[in-house]
Amino acid sequence: MGNDKEIVLRFFNLKLLFKPSRTQLIRKLWDGFYNIYCSIQDKTTNLIQLKQQSHKWLSLFLTLSKGNPSFPKTFIQGLYILSQVTPYMYVLVYHGWELLEKHQR
Repeated sequence: MGNDKEIVLRFFNLKLLFKPSRTQLIRKLWDGFYNIYCSIQDKTTNLIQLKQQSHKWLSLFLTLSKGNPSFPKTFIQGLYILSQVTPYMYVLVYHGWELLEKHQR
């Protein structure tokens, strides 16, 4: 199961489910998470850069919708809202780099 999850994360064809604009945003989110995943496993990762990378990813996760949903041509759907951030995500973003440093990876 472990490697299968990674394959889905990297190669799943989101175009089968979403409009092109939405597909690009979700793909960017998934790729960002995969990059964090790889950085955590890399013993040479700069922990400050990992912290910045994680914060940037969370900002992308919390992308807000833009425009009025009543006007579909100009409405751009966001991704998620703050209440959808899980405790695991919180720890990853705000404490992951500290834990790696404290426990010497």
